[in-house]
Amino acid sequence: MITDFHTHVFPGAVAPLARRSLETRALKMLISPTVTRTLEFERKSGVERIVALNIAVKPSRQKNVNDFAASVNGGSVVAFGSAHPYAPDAFEELERIKALGLKGVKLHPFYQDFYADDEAVFPFYEKIASLGLITVFHAGRDFAMPNKELIQPQALAKALEHFDGAPVIAAHLGGDLSWDDVERRLVGENLYFDTAFTAGRCPAEQALRIIRSHGARRVLFGSDSPWSSPVKEKEFIENIGLTDEELSYVFYKNADYLLEK
Repeated sequence: MITDFHTHVFPGAVAPLARRSLETRALKMLISPTVTRTLEFERKSGVERIVALNIAVKPSRQKNVNDFAASVNGGSVVAFGSAHPYAPDAFEELERIKALGLKGVKLHPFYQDFYADDEAVFPFYEKIASLGLITVFHAGRDFAMPNKELIQPQALAKALEHFDGAPVIAAHLGGDLSWDDVERRLVGENLYFDTAFTAGRCPAEQALRIIRSHGARRVLFGSDSPWSSPVKEKEFIENIGLTDEELSYVFYKNADYLLEK
């Protein structure tokens, strides 16, 4: 069962509004990002299960974000929640995420306006780890804020020390448009990378080198739908030179291990 570990979906009633709002700051969405439409989009590439990443961009949005995640979680959709690191009730919301049956959280320093290596958020990381939740970090640059560098590989390397071995995933092959630093700072560290939005951006030879050096058992397929096509992203990973065994770990075995244990 191929799993796309990096997608974004929105409630049907607000999907058109979210699309209009986000497209003013970022890339054009390829589809309307509802759960139904996203699953249709994914199945064209052979993906049977998605991880839907949600972001609490403000402390006041935490509860609604996680209630939505819980409402779509199940079957072909594994929904992750989110908490804001600076929310006064962040720890309580993390506990609620766990109680809702959500397996992980998405953190996005750009949209949540925090530095990944800010000492003030280290207790927040430690709380995530204590609950056994998976953490997905947006890593590298972001289309909407091209001049910010809140989550570069060196910052994430410092943050890792506070997760006590709990699963951490650095999106975009460890850092969008920061792959030289990924090779210097993150390859070989105790974390996973996902492959979201690397097609046409990361040179194929560098993507292969990063995956081989880091180990295919610590890399997860991701597309970043609705901003990139799972077909395009899957074809990119299939054609960079990985063996069939390596591809099996990237496309489904690693996801199975993280989500089903």
